[in-house]
Amino acid sequence: MAILVLAFNRPALLARTLASISIALEHLGALLETKLSIPIVVSIDGPGGGAQGTVNHEKVRRVADESRIASLIRTEHSARGLPSHLLDAYDVVLRETGARRLICIEDDVDLSSWAIAGLLYASDNAKESEHVISASPRHADGSLEHQLLLITTGAHQASVPLLRDYIQRFSLDGAEFPGGYGARDHVAISRWMQSVGATGPTYAALGTSQDRLRERAWIQAGISLSGLPARMVRHRGLWGQHNTPWFALRTGQLFQRVDSRSWVEIAQEIQLAYRP
Repeated sequence: MAILVLAFNRPALLARTLASISIALEHLGALLETKLSIPIVVSIDGPGGGAQGTVNHEKVRRVADESRIASLIRTEHSARGLPSHLLDAYDVVLRETGARRLICIEDDVDLSSWAIAGLLYASDNAKESEHVISASPRHADGSLEHQLLLITTGAHQASVPLLRDYIQRFSLDGAEFPGGYGARDHVAISRWMQSVGATGPTYAALGTSQDRLRERAWIQAGISLSGLPARMVRHRGLWGQHNTPWFALRTGQLFQRVDSRSWVEIAQEIQLAYRP
């Protein structure tokens, strides 16, 4: 198992997220009564936004260094955008660590103390060997929250061809097309996505992000998608194209609270959900 943290130009948010990860790992170590040796990779997207973006990028690197929890810190030379950054970072981490399971964390979340333990426990109890598990309940439309995911190697590989096609077809790699992902053609992508991947009776999510695209690829490949029955992560971001205060209010992000129950109670609920 390995942990990947995807960071951009938000040093204060990254510092809080890394502190949150440290606490969750301490709880996991205490639960297992062992000293953990889990590879943690912080992957930083390249600087964007002119001079201030460069300053923030340097601050992010400093935060990652000073956290002392990262076994590897990698940086992009330019702002690639999340799809390209994510794709390359996953490949690097899985190649360097040989991990069969990867916990991927975005840099604007607070983890429950039991978040990592909960994901691993659910994964250990999952019926299917290849699976994707979100640290929060699955939405009514069948989609997952991707800010904190456990994903197996096979599940990642199943999404790679479609994700590469998405990036190339719509010029989304910021290294070649600066700002490409933020300025993507939502109408064209939405039309294309209706003809690729797969949905089903329990999946009706719409959108043009890499999150929705990967879900379609996973469903097409028969990969199990699920969310923990308890919310183990809170999204803090009010940044980016959709993360406005109004969006946070409409989607309920402003009211998110991580589950504060004991591990025994949380574990029982996870066991019921994954081993009925």
